[in-house]
Amino acid sequence: MDLGEAGYLRERLSPQPGEMLYLHLSDLLIALNAMIPGHLSMVLDYGCGGSPYRPLFGNCTYHRADLSGGNNLDFEYGPDSKLPLELSGYDCIFVYASA
Repeated sequence: MDLGEAGYLRERLSPQPGEMLYLHLSDLLIALNAMIPGHLSMVLDYGCGGSPYRPLFGNCTYHRADLSGGNNLDFEYGPDSKLPLELSGYDCIFVYASA
């Protein structure tokens, strides 16, 4: 089911009862809100895809990393999934894989 970008973002940040992934996404959202510290200065979203959870991280420096060829990425990686060794200083590295 292709929701388009707006639907994809809404589904992840505001899941509604009756939607196919409601239980999974609503539980994930509850867990993320409980686990993300109130103030972060730098976050790396590894495997960011469309970065649907960006709004949960507030006004921090937010870097996006994903497979080569993605849109608006700060860092790209290839099939080996490696990022440059010089990356450092992140308060949080967010890794989420969806089916």
